[in-house]
Amino acid sequence: MKVKKFTILLLLATFISVFSYGQNTLKGRVIDESNAPVVGATVVYSNSGKDLVVASDNNGNFSFENIDSKAGTIKVSFIG
Repeated sequence: MKVKKFTILLLLATFISVFSYGQNTLKGRVIDESNAPVVGATVVYSNSGKDLVVASDNNGNFSFENIDSKAGTIKVSFIG
């Protein structure tokens, strides 16, 4: 029984490692010249021809979850 529990835990740990490998989170905050948050700014993360787009929240924060790479380009735009 002890061996079975250990095997299940080992498989579970391996599974978690495989799924978490290569998944990165990119977080940031969009502010203006006076350090005030910019609400609703469009933030685009580009990498290898793929674009991910999010909008900044009420505090100017944005987040990209599960991006493939640590390299890419970020573009921010805002009309107002």
